[in-house]
Amino acid sequence: LTRFLFPLLKSSAPSRIVTLSSSAHLNAHINFDDLMLVKDYSLMLAYGQSKLANLLFARELHRRIETAGLDMLSLAAHPGFIRTNMLYRGGARLRILRSIMGFFASAVTDPPEVGVRPQLYAATAAEVEGGAYYVPNKSGRPQVGYSTPESQDAEIAARLWQRTEELLNLEFEI
Repeated sequence: LTRFLFPLLKSSAPSRIVTLSSSAHLNAHINFDDLMLVKDYSLMLAYGQSKLANLLFARELHRRIETAGLDMLSLAAHPGFIRTNMLYRGGARLRILRSIMGFFASAVTDPPEVGVRPQLYAATAAEVEGGAYYVPNKSGRPQVGYSTPESQDAEIAARLWQRTEELLNLEFEI
């Protein structure tokens, strides 16, 4: 999607691209030997790897934007643990989590209007930094968040970018 929208974003600079990620990336790794997780699939493994890939994408895109000298920012944001229907429509593990949490879910999750804050902040705040990862703090206010060393590894990001282009048979020109 970003690749197809990029010419429009580029021509309407200054512009921003905000990619959603999640704290699920914290225990994830990019498995280049089984990128699609055909051999070792699990819902949570796939989710975590996809959120790590999103962070790597946002940062690699920002590096490429900077190198090209464009007036654009690429950032990442995490909404937090939000009250959505994901727990109700997810796989068996999510249904188990829902049954364990029961009515306590509302006590440990935030409403969607809180979850959108990091994305809106990344998309609109004047003080944001390209390549940064914005997360909600304990009061729901956006702040730069912790991300793993792997999510900041430029070599892994460049390799994933190249592999993605190969899999899609599409080049993403900046």
